[in-house]
Amino acid sequence: MELLEQLLARKLEQFHSTEVGISGEGRDRLARPGGPADATLGLILHVQSEDDVLGGFWDSRSATISLLLGKGIHETFAFGYSRGDSPSA
Repeated sequence: MELLEQLLARKLEQFHSTEVGISGEGRDRLARPGGPADATLGLILHVQSEDDVLGGFWDSRSATISLLLGKGIHETFAFGYSRGDSPSA
């Protein structure tokens, strides 16, 4: 499990560096992943946020995440990752 978490952290760091370089936007627009690294379900979503700074993936203030939670999909068995945009984007 530790090896998986290290690999995931390395891949996310590579993604963050590439994303920031391409988009020209700050790292604060990238959500922190949430859920177990060895989850049986993985979600990669483009989620809008209400704030200028995104927090964790499973933030229920997001309409998208609220819908997932309402359908019983949550961080105890699903790993989620997103690059968010503000509603005006």
